[in-house]
Amino acid sequence: MDRTRIAIVALAAATLSCCDMPRRSGVEGRPSPALGHQLGERAALAGADIWRKASRPEGLVRVPGGPFQRGSDEAALEAAMDLCKLTYARPRACQEAWFEHEAPRRTLTLNTFFIDRHEVTQSEYAQCVEAGACAPPAWERCDVLDLSTGQRRTGPREGLQAPNLPVVCVDWGQARAFCAWAGGRLPTEAEWEKAARGPEGARELPWGEAWDPAALNWGETGGLGAYDGHEGIAPVGAYPRGASPYGALDMGGNVWEWVADWYDPDFYKDAPELNPVNLKPSRHKGLRGGAWSFAGSGARVAFRHLAAPDRVEDGVGFRCVRIPKEASP
Repeated sequence: MDRTRIAIVALAAATLSCCDMPRRSGVEGRPSPALGHQLGERAALAGADIWRKASRPEGLVRVPGGPFQRGSDEAALEAAMDLCKLTYARPRACQEAWFEHEAPRRTLTLNTFFIDRHEVTQSEYAQCVEAGACAPPAWERCDVLDLSTGQRRTGPREGLQAPNLPVVCVDWGQARAFCAWAGGRLPTEAEWEKAARGPEGARELPWGEAWDPAALNWGETGGLGAYDGHEGIAPVGAYPRGASPYGALDMGGNVWEWVADWYDPDFYKDAPELNPVNLKPSRHKGLRGGAWSFAGSGARVAFRHLAAPDRVEDGVGFRCVRIPKEASP
């Protein structure tokens, strides 16, 4: 694909992913009863606490219990707007409303947990499918970006199924089922943000404060792949310079990641200070981390995104957490 065509695709991708924040990367709709979103969800969160491995498991990073700062203060919200204008194809369209639900910034305390070093891969997910515990990715109804035209369409796309790519085209229920099969669960919004941000300070990106266009896979305004080297989804772990303080990779960019919480724009205001999670059903689940076709502002550690739980697309995947037997702040 020539550079002009790539630039057109990047513009289309950023436009579709960044405008009209309440509906970005998500469709309006009610939760699917078949996914069992309301029944047993609290049990699923608690059930993973019986995980028994004492040593640091391969493929996971340990996030020690204790306090951290979640959310954004006024300075961080101003920085979010600055990064949006720098990295979005239509900088004049950036809106403060896209970021206001990150506030307020509060100190929370979490128990110790382990989180996947990288997003769950196609190869790993295939093992769950083979075991009969997971449904295959929903390729036929997946919303994908056609890299040759810059238009979104429904159906499978070549280049999404390599073994070392993050699994995509899976909805929230499929992500939850995989994590349960693997002995864990989806991270809460708070756990995800601590794993990306670290225990101290108020860093805005997993790797630090300064924007680095080559530290992640994102939707470059100059053309997909212009800085990060990948026009589409990248293999997991392709950007070690973008690692979080705990060593988690791809917490910024590549694919959005499902979290356990139902999305509530006002949850941060009154959330508990110890191990918060929003289990009150709504129309959307939370997504975190940004994606290969999204502006760089989506990769900020505080950025909150949302999607209907039955949504499937080529920019949404997940990772899991495991809770050690003796977990305390």
